[in-house]
Amino acid sequence: MQSNLATYIIVLGRGLAVDGDRYELTTAAQERVKTLVTHLESNSEIFSRSPAQVVFTGGWSEPMLGPTAPPAEYREGALMMQFGLAQGLMSDRLRGCAKLYIEVESRTTLENFLRVKQLRPISGITFTEDNPLGLIAHSGHMKRAMYLARKVFRIGTGAIQPIVAEGSDKPDLAPEPLMLLATRIFCLGVSDPARLCQRHRLMGQVSRFLR
Repeated sequence: MQSNLATYIIVLGRGLAVDGDRYELTTAAQERVKTLVTHLESNSEIFSRSPAQVVFTGGWSEPMLGPTAPPAEYREGALMMQFGLAQGLMSDRLRGCAKLYIEVESRTTLENFLRVKQLRPISGITFTEDNPLGLIAHSGHMKRAMYLARKVFRIGTGAIQPIVAEGSDKPDLAPEPLMLLATRIFCLGVSDPARLCQRHRLMGQVSRFLR
């Protein structure tokens, strides 16, 4: 076990599937929640003494679902927490190992971090190698997620603990290596939140045009 096990963990959303008027988590989003459960179980001795502060983050993917927001209870963050509870997050075996929070307004990975940074329990926390930020995502998405987390929280790679979800992951717009390259180009030299959002929106517009 790591001595610097992340106490603060962000579970990044990975889309909604729509069936009529029903909204459900994608398989990839479910896999991320299952990874959290496994991670807590594997380190339950530590987390029983110092509970993980877990934020499920995600509203809806505008490129996939359009600009109209689903009802709040059917957005990614809310559904991930519901799924996590069904997977045993508050069961006897994990009782007291985690405190759960949700963020349901974000529509991109960048917005995930910008909004979570302003909310409990992460607002005001300084992440370091001794107190890293845990990120749950798939391997393909992880590099881009870590790049944006470093931008938003202004931290180095050593202050992030990647917790990689198993299974496959289908990106919304383009293959992840291309998305990572585009993100690096459009966000180069920028760390101010307003400018980051502006650059990221521009990148999204270019990606949709190219599609």
